[in-house]
Amino acid sequence: MPYAVILNSRQTKTPRGDDSWIIATRKAVDQAVQRGLTIIGSVGLSTWELVTYLASASGGSTMVIIPYPYRANLNLPEITAAAKPAEITVSIRREYALESEKSDFIFQPPTARGAKRKSAWADRDRTALEMADVVYPVSIKPGGTLAGLLQDKCGNKEICKQFTVAYRQKKNARRLRPEEEFVSLSHFTEPHLVHWTRAANSKWPGETAAEYYRAVINSGPTYARSGRATLARILHERRIRATARHIRDGHRVVSFTSLPPGESIRLMRWRRRYVRWNLEPYGIAIRQDIAQILGARSVTYGSPSDYASLSPSDRPFFQNPGKKGGNWRPEREWRICGDVDLTRIPPEALKIIVRSPGEIQQVPASMQGLVIPLFAPHS
Repeated sequence: MPYAVILNSRQTKTPRGDDSWIIATRKAVDQAVQRGLTIIGSVGLSTWELVTYLASASGGSTMVIIPYPYRANLNLPEITAAAKPAEITVSIRREYALESEKSDFIFQPPTARGAKRKSAWADRDRTALEMADVVYPVSIKPGGTLAGLLQDKCGNKEICKQFTVAYRQKKNARRLRPEEEFVSLSHFTEPHLVHWTRAANSKWPGETAAEYYRAVINSGPTYARSGRATLARILHERRIRATARHIRDGHRVVSFTSLPPGESIRLMRWRRRYVRWNLEPYGIAIRQDIAQILGARSVTYGSPSDYASLSPSDRPFFQNPGKKGGNWRPEREWRICGDVDLTRIPPEALKIIVRSPGEIQQVPASMQGLVIPLFAPHS
């Protein structure tokens, strides 16, 4: 079939269902599918991944371009460096709910610019435009890379601007506690370990890309994977899911801090490198003695040579003290390997932390007696 490409420049890492580029992208995909066009999708960037998901959800056919290096752009734990193309395609179809008879794949070769995750993105964009018969420019940054490619590669192509919207990249809110005051937490009379949540810039652990993007387009004016939403998921599942993200050698752990909440708040800061807060005022606190029964151990900070000397059982509890991002030691991190099952914790040893008193009602009724708000409006 003829190919269609739906193009968006980079957008916010916390997309919302009422973002103009998402609304317009959905309409462009629907029209392309109705016209019988095969949608060119890809992975590694939310603007491409959304199109891949929407094409499948709309019943369309998809040609998915996989940028090199494949493992880094896919973010799938089952994909190893030695994974074969057939294994990769099976995982992608599962991840994006693609029908086998309506999806095919192009594996980009290694790029001369190196093997980093973003190195092949420009080549991917160029390949997609060269393949396309119909081009839908949706939200294009003036003077950006895509704007230049549209001028160079679209001489004989049909350009459909029906769904074009102005490029306005939203900025993430960077105020943590406007017009609020900290509530003294006298409830913490015994040592506790606190797992603070934060907004996820992509899917949650254990979630597929299809589930993530379905939630995003249905989210309306709020981000579907905010710190508060992450806490709600934990309470719904009664489980804190482990992740290997930013953990050396891919060990799956749940991170905690032994800092009292009042001290943790002073460490909550905007991480420009990751475009998110390092911690947000939502969390689960477990009494330390119970957490240790579940396997909690304090982190050992050291150098790569120190890591090499550790036993396999000690390595999940190792952390570099930090260079680019600062010093991690003040966070006083603890970890538990694997998921944490909250049903194993006695209610008297468990506390749920929310930002304000008004959010207590959003916690399941059976758990509202465990909730402690961090802030209260000024009187």
